[in-house]
Amino acid sequence: MVAAMLEKSAFFQSQITRCNSLAKQASNKSEQEFWLQLAHRWEAMLLTNNARRSVPKPSDLSGELPSRLTSNADQGSVALP
Repeated sequence: MVAAMLEKSAFFQSQITRCNSLAKQASNKSEQEFWLQLAHRWEAMLLTNNARRSVPKPSDLSGELPSRLTSNADQGSVALP
């Protein structure tokens, strides 16, 4: 699964590079703007893909609350941020 995510990232990055290159070669401003907007859309997909990779899986979580949430546990209450 990680390999598939990395492949997606590489694909998105190649599309960004290609669109930016085509924007530089554009014959007019309208065409250039089209390619730059498309590059930005690919960048958004790349960021979304990378964000999904950085979210921990439930199985990776220890199930324990961070210490800042349990500091008042001995007093019967929980300190909320």
